[in-house]
Amino acid sequence: FFSSRRRHTRFTSDWSSDVCSSDLRNITLGLSNASGQITNDDTATLSIANITMDEGDASSTTIFSFEVSSDNPVDTNVSLDFATRDDTATTADNDYQAHSGSLTIPAGSTASQMIDVTVHGDDVAEATERFFVDLSNLQNGGRDVTLTSATGIGTIVADDTAIFISDAT
Repeated sequence: FFSSRRRHTRFTSDWSSDVCSSDLRNITLGLSNASGQITNDDTATLSIANITMDEGDASSTTIFSFEVSSDNPVDTNVSLDFATRDDTATTADNDYQAHSGSLTIPAGSTASQMIDVTVHGDDVAEATERFFVDLSNLQNGGRDVTLTSATGIGTIVADDTAIFISDAT
């Protein structure tokens, strides 16, 4: 009696297995071969982390590194697109540099991928601001892979202060 089977170690598509009987003694079988299919019920989810950092001084830059991670390995490459989007921080005010592109999580990996966005410092006393990094166009090779968090929030903490003198007399 033998079975051709594979050990299930990561997220894969459905697979089949054949079972054959041979060299049986004192046993009567109606069938000598059987087939079965294992329907994969594994899933993987991708998410992007939020980040909060100080703005920095004028003429300096700070890199905001957004981490994109998968909770389970997938047996094929998974790719997606990303793009920054204004909120209270804007590219028009030179708060950060717009950035877009694509990234790939290699087959079998749960290693995080990073999206780096350059934030420009200034010496303006202003409120804390934020911008977004949106994930889209998930290419999952037909696997059950979803985005649980499709938007990362970049919070730029204002680190400048204004001095006010109310009465000099």
